[in-house]
Amino acid sequence: MSKKGFFANRKTSQAAQANLGSPESRFDLEEFEREVVAEARENNKIAHIAKEQIDPDPNQPRSEFDQEAMDELRISIEQNGLIQPIVVRQIGERYQIIAGERRWRACLMIASISAIDAVVRNDVDPLTILLLQIAENNHRQSMTPMDIARAYQRVKEFSGNSQKKAAIRLGVSESQISITLGLIKSPELIQNLAMSGKIRDITTLNIVNRLYEQDEIAAKKVVDDILKGRIDVGSVRKQVNSLLQKSKGKIEHAQFVKHHIKADTVDLVQEGKTIIVRLKSKKASYDIELPIGVNELTKLLTALQEKPTNE
Repeated sequence: MSKKGFFANRKTSQAAQANLGSPESRFDLEEFEREVVAEARENNKIAHIAKEQIDPDPNQPRSEFDQEAMDELRISIEQNGLIQPIVVRQIGERYQIIAGERRWRACLMIASISAIDAVVRNDVDPLTILLLQIAENNHRQSMTPMDIARAYQRVKEFSGNSQKKAAIRLGVSESQISITLGLIKSPELIQNLAMSGKIRDITTLNIVNRLYEQDEIAAKKVVDDILKGRIDVGSVRKQVNSLLQKSKGKIEHAQFVKHHIKADTVDLVQEGKTIIVRLKSKKASYDIELPIGVNELTKLLTALQEKPTNE
């Protein structure tokens, strides 16, 4: 099979990896599907393969398929037919899916369909297959954050462990790569939340992880509430940030009491969301930044003034 269209200027897998630093290396899902299917139609290369002869890719980054979405796709195919052929590669006497696993799974549920239209391509390197699957699933917002993190890790490994090259390939920023990969090293509690798909915003997941680092009990309750639907997903970040502020306040409060700083005057200065406790004595002055509410801090200082230390 000749390499036209999308693959016309593609190099071998090894050479392509050496060229990952160029902007042209960014993967384009729409270009891939348009070029590959158009070439197959032009050359009358659309195969009709029995659906039982086709296998999913065991390295597919997506771990879950939403049943409701699959039912909608099944109904669409029943009514309109399979409009876009899937893309496969031949392995022995069987075929493995490169792109279109959802369409294949939907066809499996339709008894009247015995064979599926497919484009057979054996010239696609593993990195391109991975990028295609990431792009296809992200296009449908069907990957969990944990799926995405693991897929990004594989792209990074294909890219010589270069975060910069991986970012170019994926078409995202290096900071986004870094934030996403952070999930891989997160505690099991956070990984389970990321796998559930309940929270798809990775920044929010990292905020929950920060809470876990400061207050494990509070984090476990938040995660349990999220998984059981007791917290509105849209308000998770606000609630967790509030818990973080309280948690930090407890830490600073403990440190403040531990050091027993004596002061002749105590002033409160609010700068944005930060409260500065300004302590002054004849010998020295101290500024302590506490990320807690004014009311809570006022109660603390009132209690300290009512019970002066004997030191």
